[in-house]
Amino acid sequence: MMVFVRNISERCPGTPTNNRAELIAIIRVFETTQVSRKPLLILTDSSYSIDCFEKWLPGWIRRGFRTSKGGDIKNLGLIQYLAALLKERGMAGQKIKLQHVRGHSGIPGNDGADALAVAGCTLPELPDRDWEALRLEVEERMLKMDMTDAKKVEVTVEEKKVMIVEEEDVDPSIYEDMILDDDELAEMGRTGDFDKY
Repeated sequence: MMVFVRNISERCPGTPTNNRAELIAIIRVFETTQVSRKPLLILTDSSYSIDCFEKWLPGWIRRGFRTSKGGDIKNLGLIQYLAALLKERGMAGQKIKLQHVRGHSGIPGNDGADALAVAGCTLPELPDRDWEALRLEVEERMLKMDMTDAKKVEVTVEEKKVMIVEEEDVDPSIYEDMILDDDELAEMGRTGDFDKY
């Protein structure tokens, strides 16, 4: 099994909260790793982040990024950008697994991440990022990817060839299908076959 570690220590942009910092850490993983077909495992001690991916995101998407009671979701722009990054990975055929690890329990990667987070808190304050502009950049990349991968059908019309590109509605369950379950992850570790999923 290959393990890639990227150590980044940054100040949380905008209004710093622990939940925002945890989500931004996952965003930075997506921003600093290559989009590929190989599964991506992200270890986190943040139950909030895992719940965002596995429990809440599909419902938020179905409801137009509203809570189950119709209210505003916290960190909306950030979450919409994160959803776009996740969808981009899914379009490329990459599965994502967020695995919970206990915080402050001697796990080297997690303890190192905590130390980097503490160091980041000492850096100068940063303005919030333009989450909408970032999301639009990802959507533009996906559009280009979709145009090259779109299903194409040739039709003859008055002796001229016309290319028709099929459009597909986005199914929110795409996010659920991209997340590896524990059995798939265990099988990958056992066999070393990271291309199967």
